[in-house]
This record gives sequence, structure tokens and C-alpha cells, in this order.
Amino acid sequence: MLLYIRYLLLTVLSKAERVFEAAERLRGVQIECSPATELISKYNYKNVLIYCDPPYMAETRSGGTQYKKEMSDEDHEILLNQLLKHPGPVLLSGYHSDLYDSMLCDWDYIELKAYAQSLEKKTKVIWANYSLKDKIDENKYSQMSFV
Repeated sequence: MLLYIRYLLLTVLSKAERVFEAAERLRGVQIECSPATELISKYNYKNVLIYCDPPYMAETRSGGTQYKKEMSDEDHEILLNQLLKHPGPVLLSGYHSDLYDSMLCDWDYIELKAYAQSLEKKTKVIWANYSLKDKIDENKYSQMSFV
């Protein structure tokens, strides 16, 4: 019994240490839980980088419903219009779709080979409203295709 209590105590202390480490890393970080469109409007400044990883469009997924809050095609279009107007740098994750490809046709993008939840091989896309080729060393990331 004493060994078990010692084990529990060490486990709790170990987890507590990780919590303190995480708290230290997050010092000065502001976390907000709001709809993306509200946050984009609130932080619509040239010096704000937005990384947006919205729920993927239903047409690009093979697994059906995967999110608590699904986005309609109209929601995606509203989000994209807002990101297109953002004066600062934007990175956006997703999969190729007619909507994204047409609205983001002037943006740079890279393709990443990935596996979906269904273990199906997919090509994930990261779009940017600035040149990615200048920022990423292609030799370091051989799984990426620069387009």
C-alpha cells in the first residue's frame, strides 16, 4: 500500500510540474474563445498574423460529420472574404476545393502529404497571402510541394 501511495504522489507531482511548465510557456499569451470572424475583425491590423484552421468543407472530407460546429459553404465564403481583406499576414489550412481554389487564386500555397482520420492519403494545403517560397527552405521539407 505504501508503494502505491508513493507512486500516486510521484505521478501527481510529475503532472503538476508539467502544468507549471505549460503555464510558464503561456505567460503573456492571451487566449480568446470567440467566433473566428469576430476575432479577425477585432485584430484587423497589419502587424497581426492570422493562422486559420477552420473545419474543413464537407465536400473535402470522407469521414462525414467530424465537428461539433459545422460550417456551411456560405460560412466558408464569409470567412474567406474576411481573410482576403486582412491587412496582415494570413496562413490558412484546408484541402483543395472549388471555393477555396477560386477565392484564393492569387495566394501562394504549399501542399503537404497527410493522412485523414480514415487513414486515406490526402493532400493538405496551406495558403498564404505572402510568398512562402521566401520563408521555407524546400530542402528541409521534402514532403512539401511548392506551387
